[in-house]
Parts: sequence; C-alpha cells; structure tokens
Amino acid sequence: MKINEVIKTKRKELGLTQEEIATALHVSTPAVNKWESGNSYPDITQLPSLARLLKVDMNTLLDFKKELSREEMGEIVNRIGELGYQDFEKAYEEAMDALYEYPNNDELAVSIVAVLKGLSIMVPVENIDKVNQKINELLMLLIESDQVQTQSYAAQLLVANALQEKNFEDAYRYLDKIPENKFDKKPLELTAYMAENKLDEALKLIQREVYSFTAKIERYLFSAFEIAALNKNIEDRTYYKDLLIQFNTLFGINEYMSKAIEFRECFEIDNRQGIINSICEMAIELEKPIGVSIKKVYDHLEIKDPNEKFSKAMIQNILLQATQEEKTKFLLEEPQFLELLAKYDEASK
Repeated sequence: MKINEVIKTKRKELGLTQEEIATALHVSTPAVNKWESGNSYPDITQLPSLARLLKVDMNTLLDFKKELSREEMGEIVNRIGELGYQDFEKAYEEAMDALYEYPNNDELAVSIVAVLKGLSIMVPVENIDKVNQKINELLMLLIESDQVQTQSYAAQLLVANALQEKNFEDAYRYLDKIPENKFDKKPLELTAYMAENKLDEALKLIQREVYSFTAKIERYLFSAFEIAALNKNIEDRTYYKDLLIQFNTLFGINEYMSKAIEFRECFEIDNRQGIINSICEMAIELEKPIGVSIKKVYDHLEIKDPNEKFSKAMIQNILLQATQEEKTKFLLEEPQFLELLAKYDEASK
C-alpha cells in the first residue's frame, strides 16, 4: 500500500478521526485529509510520530522493503550533490524523496543532510532559512540514532550550527553526544602492511594520514595568524604567516593556503594592490588541476580534481566574501577584480 492508503486504513482500524490525528500531530484536519487522498505527504520529521500514533513501524508506514548497498547510497548522494550545483531546489526535492523512500537508513540520511548543508553554503539558495530549519530538524532526529557513527556525525554538524549561531550552550550539549576517540588502529595496520611487504598499501596509509593532518595543521596555523592579527601583534603575525607559507610549500596539495594568508596579510596592512594580486592568485590556485601541483609526499594517493562547477561556484563565493569588509569594498570598483568576478559568475551558471 502507498503511504496515503496506510494512513487511512490504520486510522480507521484504530477508530481515530482525521481531526484526532491532526490534533496529535499539531497540523490541520485538511492536511490529514490531503495525506489520505494522496494530494500531499506528511513532513519527513512527522513520520516517526505518525507511525507511533498509528501503531505501526516505519517500514509498514512507508512500505519499505529495499536495503541499499554502499554503492547505491553513494550514487544517490552524488546525484543530489551534482544536481545541487545546477538547481538546488530540484536537488532538495530529490533529497526529500530519497529520505521518504528509505526512512530507516540513517547512514543515507546523514550523508544527504551533509550534502544539503554543503550546498546551502556554496550555492545561492532561495528560502535559506527554511532549508536550514529542515536540515536542523533532520539532524535532531539523527542525533538520536542507535548507530554511533551516524549519531556522532549528526552531533558534529549540530555543533557547527550552534557555534555559527553563537549558541555555546547547545554547542557543548551536542559535543557531549560525540563519543571519545576510539583507539587508533592505523599504526597497527601500517605495521602489518610492512610485515607482509605490502609497501604500496603502507605508503598509501601514510600519505592519507599526512594529507589529513596537513589540512588540520594549515587550519590551525591560519587561526593562529588571525589571533595574532586580532591582538595587533605584528611579530607573531609575521611568524605564523611565514610558518604557514613554508608548511604549505612542503605539504600543501596546492599553493592556495599560501595565497590566502598573503591576502590576509595585505588586508591587515591595507595594501590594496597586494589584495587584488593575492585574491587573483587564490582563484588561479583553486582552478588548477590537482595533478599539476601534486607533491611526491602524496604520489600514492588518488586525489580527484573537484567538480568544475563546484570549483567555479566556490571561487565566486570567495570573491564575493572578499568584498564584505570595509577595507575591501574598493574591489567592487577595480576593473581587474570585476573582470575576474564576471568570469566566474558566468562559469558557475
């Protein structure tokens, strides 16, 4: 049976009226009528409450039978992600359809939510408040998942949201939901690979870890630079700038971080030409194929180039964000910058 038929049949079996269903779920009676006629569907966040009210499980409510493989989940999530750069509204609808079709698949749900969250940051979205509210509602369901990994990832996203909103009380509450780090078995894996003479596998593991730690260290060094700038400590600011550039030269996947910190340094000293030059160089670095600048330290990794539309949209977003500060508003009157902005605006369409 379809969901509308399940709702109608189970409601009548329990002797409930549409009005009683509506009252219990805090919706209107006409809304329940539309659910039963198939003209609309309950909100995804209402499904658990509706299932409990009708004394059925989610499988019965949604006639759920199929289990997805990891590959199938990946295809769904990738399709939503790719569609999102062309048409966010369609991607959002497809995401909601997938959540309806596979209501008990928390792993799929948290992956979809992560993609929607990323898209909502990277591409223009109408009704962004409504989208963020839906994402938050889904995360609040997923944080109660009985799957530790899903619960942990949902908690991490909620922490990020809470910090963005400066809601520190909620941020700490969600942090408590994230389990303490488990024992790191990678050193043991490395030892086993070397003992079995699987040296390529050992190098891949090492390089994955270096790549992962590099991104983290770069973020921390950049934050240390920003703290020095906020404290107006020129000596520390120069130290962290030079250190980050050296580190990026040795371990960075490209030179983007070096250009980004040069941009911030020019911003701090109000060097207008330096600001223009460095932001143009940032765009160039992001557009370079990764294979062009890959370092030997990562030569055993298969690092894919980002989706072209994703790169263009990200560059456009960076360019627009660069004009938000009072010191950088002059960019909107600079022909070189406007030409660059127009280039990526057209390319991201």
